[in-house]
Amino acid sequence: MPQPRMQVKPPICYALLQILGWASVLLVLLLLLQWGWINTTAAGVVIVLWLAKDVLLYPLYLRALAAESAGSPGVEAMVGRVGNCRTEVNGRGMIEVQGERWLARSARVDGKVG
Repeated sequence: MPQPRMQVKPPICYALLQILGWASVLLVLLLLLQWGWINTTAAGVVIVLWLAKDVLLYPLYLRALAAESAGSPGVEAMVGRVGNCRTEVNGRGMIEVQGERWLARSARVDGKVG
């Protein structure tokens, strides 16, 4: 029996994905402040803009999550779809389904559906 996957709430998952970017920006800003290349006001503006970017992109992240969970991506989604043969499918061959090329296996074995 497969083990259930741990569900992480989307805001937490999104925040975890952003940690590396936040750490990088903060490190660069601290170095620039220490070297005197920027002042604290400029650093504050960069931080606010960086956080605003994350807030503005969050709805796109949610939309991508919804699209991913709506349909089964990959091979499972292709089963039963109609496509065009690109090579002879004699046991195995290349087909094209919805503009994507796939390696296909024939459902017929020795003339019988199997």
